[in-house]
Amino acid sequence: MYRPVTRSEIADALAHIRDLYRQIKPSDDREHRASERREVGIKNLLSNLPRTKEHPTLNTVDEVADMAWLTIEGAHRLFGYDLARIREYDLRLNGGRTHIERTHKCLGPELPQDFSAITTGSSLAIRKRRLRRSSS
Repeated sequence: MYRPVTRSEIADALAHIRDLYRQIKPSDDREHRASERREVGIKNLLSNLPRTKEHPTLNTVDEVADMAWLTIEGAHRLFGYDLARIREYDLRLNGGRTHIERTHKCLGPELPQDFSAITTGSSLAIRKRRLRRSSS
């Protein structure tokens, strides 16, 4: 679900993305402006990276996705989050009642103290039966 990523790994990945885009020559004004915006955005992010908290804000992830033309999932992966696994845990915890439509500010859900008891099949079945009874 989350793999700690050092700031140097993030910086290396951003520098690599920047270098890949530098190899592409803009063909029109729109692409030229996007290239300049990307250069400034990545430069600012790289210079601010040492001062950021351990986990990026959703705005930061969205900015990275926008300026580097990454998918939301790719931008989250850059910071160590695996949205597919988050969806998997959400399905396990919520039994299909809810699902992640889009990324929320809180990527680290508050988990019960005894997480292992909830993820076992028998306790999930018990919870589903209770929910059916309470909704009837």
